[in-house]
This record gives sequence, C-alpha cells and structure tokens, in this order.
Amino acid sequence: MAQVERRRVGRIAVGDSLIAEIVDVNKKITIVNLGTGGFALATDEWLPSMSRPEVRFSTPDRRWTSAVFEARMSFALLQPRKSGPYQGKYITGFAFRYAKNAQVKKQIQEVLEHIAVPA
Repeated sequence: MAQVERRRVGRIAVGDSLIAEIVDVNKKITIVNLGTGGFALATDEWLPSMSRPEVRFSTPDRRWTSAVFEARMSFALLQPRKSGPYQGKYITGFAFRYAKNAQVKKQIQEVLEHIAVPA
C-alpha cells in the first residue's frame, strides 16, 4: 500500500549541509529533510515525547547558526528504519510552531538558504 503524502508544503533533503540540535537533548541528530512547514530528524535512539522542543540549526563548521525554533512533534517511528539511507535510525517529524508568523517565516527562509544544493 502506497503512503499518502499529507504535507501541504514539500521538503528538501538536507544531506550534510546543516546540523540540528534539540536544546537540552544530548543526542546525535541527522536532518533528513526541511521545508517551510517543518523538518524530520534521524537519531540512533528513539526521541522521547517533548511538549515544546526547541531546535537550532547550524552549518557543520558552526560559522552560521539559526535562531531557536519552537517545534511540535508530528510523528515518530517506533522502530528504526529497516532499509534506505537512514537504515537503523529512528525518524521523527516536526512542524514549526508559529510558522505563519512573519518573523518566523523569515527565519525559516534563512535556514533554507543554507542548504547546499548539489550541482
């Protein structure tokens, strides 16, 4: 059975362009994808449910760091991925809180501008 896409806005695969940090959570995190509405993260361990996680994005060299975004957990895989590029990782999806706010929109756009697009 094919999975139905429920997102209203698409997402961009991030690769190694950015890193993410959940404030007060000390776990290695890989960004799966990112868009104006939200993002997905891959972790070695299952992330606990958080009511208002705060997330910061930066370039791997830390020369640029975003504002801290408040997010909302949208989904979490209860078992690690069995195949694909994130095999063995837990995937958790988040939505940006206040994404319709003009200032937050501007900050999200700034993050998107730091995603390196392959040539």
